Amino acid sequence: MERRVCSADHFDSYFRFATGDEVLTSTELDAFLARADDIEQVKATLRGAVAVTRRSGGTKAAVWLDELNTHSARVERDKAGELVSL
Repeated sequence: MERRVCSADHFDSYFRFATGDEVLTSTELDAFLARADDIEQVKATLRGAVAVTRRSGGTKAAVWLDELNTHSARVERDKAGELVSL
């Protein structure tokens, strides 16, 4: 959750010039969480992520869902209902 360098999931992102396909930037995540009640934005983000195949297998959607699970406490209560209705 804190994106520490010692985390295997985030280690590589500290030593590359670009963010890899296994992590989200804090800007992406913050923007998404701010608009978590915008169903069309949520759908577009997740549909776009399904189209991105990661080098390790699977899609970027798994990364999004993992980050949403990790940061669920940051979703404003009044926006949570719309987000989980998908």
